[in-house]
Amino acid sequence: GAVAVMPSLGIHLVVDRDRIPSSGGLTIQIPGRVLFLIPWGRRWIIGTTDHPYDGPADRPVAPSAAVDEVLAIFRAEGFAEAASIGAVSAGSPRIVVR
Repeated sequence: GAVAVMPSLGIHLVVDRDRIPSSGGLTIQIPGRVLFLIPWGRRWIIGTTDHPYDGPADRPVAPSAAVDEVLAIFRAEGFAEAASIGAVSAGSPRIVVR
């Protein structure tokens, strides 16, 4: 039979490693998904697992409110350093914060 494919969107922020003083990654359970911090070479990847997306499927973008939500949760979990992570452009599927 046919398989239904539904679009989804996950938020993934790439941050220089020295911006967050941690020696390892972590996961945090939030309502309906997971927030994660993953070491990646000289960078961190901060993000969420996918959730349903109803925007244009050919080029999904991270809504600025969703980026703000990810950073707010991260700060609330005790990573005050994330307060300096800001001015994130949400106009591209790949978001790099330096």
